[in-house]
Amino acid sequence: MRPAIRGLALTLWAGVSLFMMASCGEPVPVVPAVQNADLCLNDFQTCVMPVLSGQIPRRGGAVVSCMDSSCHVAGGNGGRFTLGSDVSANFEAVKSNFVNFASTHDSLILVEPTQDNVSPSAAAGPHGGGEIFPGRSDACYLAIHNWISNQVTSQSSATCGLCTQVVNTSTDCGY
Repeated sequence: MRPAIRGLALTLWAGVSLFMMASCGEPVPVVPAVQNADLCLNDFQTCVMPVLSGQIPRRGGAVVSCMDSSCHVAGGNGGRFTLGSDVSANFEAVKSNFVNFASTHDSLILVEPTQDNVSPSAAAGPHGGGEIFPGRSDACYLAIHNWISNQVTSQSSATCGLCTQVVNTSTDCGY
């Protein structure tokens, strides 16, 4: 082998070896593909809206619904998160403003109601409704999280329709 080619081969081998040794033992980050990501509208209606409209016991004993007149309905105190009777409009509003496609647990729709139990996102302000979900294992939290995690490229995706339904928000969720 000619010296110039041999030197190039050795340099290349050394570079590859150094790269492999430097990354040895390091965790490989798993980043979900979010290009052209969408969420299932039908699953929002089937599995998320029942949570948002359900009665959930919060810390301190009060039973609340996101759609109570003082909360996230038009005229309520729910800030920029307003729910109405149009499920498609609710879907678009939640998806566009309260979902973090790259880091699902950091979605505001999950962070604010769990803010005292899970490390909050810096973007989350105080949730006026108090703590709703005791943590990430709460059935209502999981129903919303699973919906966000099931990112699809179209509404006809085979994974639409596989969401997690909560049987009874009054007994399966909250405190």
